[in-house]
Amino acid sequence: MLHGAAAGPHILAAMDKSAYRTPLPISDPALPLRARKRTKILATLGPACDDPGTVRAMLEAGVNAVRLNMSHGGHADQLRRLKLVRELSREMDRPVAILADLQGPKIRTGKLKDGQPVELVPGAKLVITTDPCPEGTAQRVGTTYAGLSKDLKPGDTILIDDGKMRLRVEDVVGADITTTVEVGGLLKNSKGLNLPGANVSAQALSEKDREDLAWAIENGVDFIALSFVRAARDVRHVKSRIAEAGRSVPVIAKIERPEALSNIDGILAEADGIMVARGDLGIEVSIERLPVVQKELILRANRLGKLVITATQMLESMIEGEMPSRAEATDIANAVFDGTGAVMLSGETATGKHPVQAVAAMSSILLEAEKSRYLPVIEPDPEAQTFSRSVMSLTGAAHRISVEIGADAIILSSRTPEPALLLSKRRGRVPMVAICTEERQWHAYCLYWGIAAVLVEPATDLQALLETGIDSAIAHGFVRDGQQAVVLTHYDDRSVAGIKLQRI
Repeated sequence: MLHGAAAGPHILAAMDKSAYRTPLPISDPALPLRARKRTKILATLGPACDDPGTVRAMLEAGVNAVRLNMSHGGHADQLRRLKLVRELSREMDRPVAILADLQGPKIRTGKLKDGQPVELVPGAKLVITTDPCPEGTAQRVGTTYAGLSKDLKPGDTILIDDGKMRLRVEDVVGADITTTVEVGGLLKNSKGLNLPGANVSAQALSEKDREDLAWAIENGVDFIALSFVRAARDVRHVKSRIAEAGRSVPVIAKIERPEALSNIDGILAEADGIMVARGDLGIEVSIERLPVVQKELILRANRLGKLVITATQMLESMIEGEMPSRAEATDIANAVFDGTGAVMLSGETATGKHPVQAVAAMSSILLEAEKSRYLPVIEPDPEAQTFSRSVMSLTGAAHRISVEIGADAIILSSRTPEPALLLSKRRGRVPMVAICTEERQWHAYCLYWGIAAVLVEPATDLQALLETGIDSAIAHGFVRDGQQAVVLTHYDDRSVAGIKLQRI
């Protein structure tokens, strides 16, 4: 057979007759983007999008939550960005979650003489010292991490600048680590060091992180992302500090260390969600393992009812260019098929030339992926401590009814996020609208797959609250008069729980 178009339609026709893994979702073009697009977008703020017009355009293009990268910019810069997002949220009458991403301990090379890059030549010796070394050379350079010489031993590997250069440790004497350059390159000022296989003794929460955490709590961020997580105790430590401040802020554990993979069950038990931080993770573990690791992390988190964000280099080419690559489009879609709840943009929006176009491109890819039959079937683990049995049964019934009767929407009203989280994990194929009476939860739903939320005034009469919530959902375009909805209510404190069908 000649190569040509003749084969395409036959193959597609055969595929169309195959059994669907799950019912295809309803894709109503009349719905607003934030109800049609189920997978949430977390975008990093930075110099490229500091003006209000750009941030507004990013929200309109599909951003659901923003990331404040505490590694860059001072508290004054971050507070200005936080206030801008809150103002736009009120003006646009839409929730926008704010996530503060703590830097974690940064292990970097020191400064170089006159700030000029030096060439590391394969086979040459390089000494990295924890002693003061303000003028580094190609033979000797300092480091920001005082514990480096204690954590390394002969035979260990050191990766520099996201793995671009590789060193082998030959000897450790006092403060000096003597290495041989295995893969050379151009070393610039203050480049990151990765130590795959080494038992790094640095604490997950540095002094800077403690200051940033206090600032984030004081200014009411919606999520905290914790870097350098290695075990459950790291998450517990941050949660205890949040509790001491009299607040309750969900903690997202960034999975970027090999130790975190070994201790993932304990970390998932403590954290409210995870971020699959593929940048450092892809350096710390062999790159060929990364796709399988990503799938396994997402699967485990979903089964245990934890939020999942997939991050790093999702649209890296759009930092400079105006179009994504084919590989990037496939990567984003595959993250959706893996079951991620959110995808993250980093430099694409923080420092890139086309922040709004990057968001629009990601939204288009997500929408197309979500139309397919390849969305995963996720059944929460009945033994998970995240859910109560009653809520698991209630949401399971609501989900099945919505599928069996072909409902147009699921509307839920609950004091806790548990029902929304469970419905989110079950990947309902119709719009799912949560009625909120607290602004904090209204914003938090911005990282829940498939959940659109409305904010209404509290009411003692639950029926009145439900009617007000439905009116708000209609006003926002999430549902329309005449549609049939499955309505789920759950209020433990009032001993109220139930499901009913309602014609809107």
